[in-house]
Amino acid sequence: MNLDFDLYWQNIKNGEEHALEKVYKTASRSLVYYAGEITGHVQLADKIVHDVFLKIWQNRSELSVKGSFNAYLFQSVHNHALNILRQ
Repeated sequence: MNLDFDLYWQNIKNGEEHALEKVYKTASRSLVYYAGEITGHVQLADKIVHDVFLKIWQNRSELSVKGSFNAYLFQSVHNHALNILRQ
């Protein structure tokens, strides 16, 4: 399925929870795999992805996504995974 992440990002910014759910259902598998490659732990990778989506929802009105929302998701997961590993 080819999802227009940037269009869904605008819907998420407007408070449309179903848009966040759609992006999560579409992207979470790839994001968990990516986080797992960084951390080496599937459960931790799953938690990282959940944390990123929760933070996006909670801060949606303040977030400014420059470029593609899909790239933003992967960068957010990458950064959060590294922060977790540093703790």
